[in-house]
Amino acid sequence: MAIIVILLGAGVAGYYGMGEGARMRAAISNLRSTFMLARQQAILNGQPLDVILGKDDDKDTYYYSITNRVAGRAVGETRYLPPGVRIKSGEPSLPCTISFRPEGGTDSPSPVRIKLVQGTSGLDWTIEVYGLTGLVRVTEP
Repeated sequence: MAIIVILLGAGVAGYYGMGEGARMRAAISNLRSTFMLARQQAILNGQPLDVILGKDDDKDTYYYSITNRVAGRAVGETRYLPPGVRIKSGEPSLPCTISFRPEGGTDSPSPVRIKLVQGTSGLDWTIEVYGLTGLVRVTEP
């Protein structure tokens, strides 16, 4: 009986860990896709687009959206990071805007680094958006 309890405990812990990992991978994938979409749309439409990252303090959640700077309107809907996934405090300070120019680069001369962390794991995933090219790179912990 004790062996069964130990195996069940290990199974539940492993299952919970898989869920956390899946939420982090989804957050990274969605945020990376949002940056790449904003860059592509800025190039195709010949208009600057902004990706805005922020925190909704009332709900304790982090959000991101794309805005057309010329038209002054949102492109698509506001998306949220999964529960438990957060932008590491101060990296970058929120709200943060990453602006993509029509030639594909950003307004920032140096790479913008966004660090995501989940729960209390302390494992930071970093998304870098390069200023000159607007390309996106993800670094695992």
